[in-house]
Amino acid sequence: MTSLELRKINNYPEWDTEAGINSVINFIQNQQLPAGLNARQQRRFEEKFGNGNWVVENIDNHPCLFYNPPILDEERQITNENRRIKLQVVRPNEHNQKLREVYDDSGSGVGINLFYAKVAMKYLGIKRTETTDFLKKQGNYQLTHNYQKVVNSPILARHPNERWGADLIFLDKYGFELNRRDGVIQPTNLNIAPAQGNNNFNNNNRVYRYALVVVDFFFKKIWANP
Repeated sequence: MTSLELRKINNYPEWDTEAGINSVINFIQNQQLPAGLNARQQRRFEEKFGNGNWVVENIDNHPCLFYNPPILDEERQITNENRRIKLQVVRPNEHNQKLREVYDDSGSGVGINLFYAKVAMKYLGIKRTETTDFLKKQGNYQLTHNYQKVVNSPILARHPNERWGADLIFLDKYGFELNRRDGVIQPTNLNIAPAQGNNNFNNNNRVYRYALVVVDFFFKKIWANP
């Protein structure tokens, strides 16, 4: 049996209510279908529970339903010896009791995934959300999450000038200090001279505030201009 098949069986709607479980037990013991089902629902019910995979046993004078599928031998005979899987269907009012038993047997510090796996190995009808909520209430549990590392794909270029990358370098802390006077930010340390031959400048534009940096992804060549 695959885990997908097991999850499918574990989510049967009959496990949600006491009446639903009793209807399956009554069908296994007496071959009586639940009342109120149409023809399609009756066929579906027989397909799920009339395949020989279910048995009823009395525990403390109460009928209990088990998923106990057979493994046929060479003569295709079914015996108790070749029934390996045996999962008990838990009634809704017994969920917390069964969860407590599994938790006490597992010891402290068990993670959410492992705890649910241990429950699913013994019982049907207890969903993953219930095991998670139960474990969170115990105070001593471990949250586990499969971390998927994100790998960034490299940016490649097949020929020159196909792709460029550009960014700005802020030169404020390298070229001058800013001084706020009368609500206006003004440079106070003018230590970078303008380019030669440029006579159209004053004290407010004598400092380079930014530098443009461009890279060609193919050649890996970099240009930087203030």
